[in-house]
Amino acid sequence: MELKEKKNLMMLIAAAIVVIAVVLIMNVYRNASPTTSDQFASEIKTVNTQSDSDDIDSIENDLNETDVENLDSELRDIDNELNQIQY
Repeated sequence: MELKEKKNLMMLIAAAIVVIAVVLIMNVYRNASPTTSDQFASEIKTVNTQSDSDDIDSIENDLNETDVENLDSELRDIDNELNQIQY
């Protein structure tokens, strides 16, 4: 009977280790990607701080100040992730 109790105790310890590992991995994953939301928030703030004027010089200045170089980088990342999914 003692062997069965030791086996159950070892299985309980192994299950606890697995649960702790899963919680740690989820926590690391959750904290690993806040930069994208921070970048998004700063870009939105930049767009919202453009001038309210509708004269040509102000519009041209707003367009020059707007960073559109990496506009589709998020879409490329999503596309790559979708392509990795196997059906």
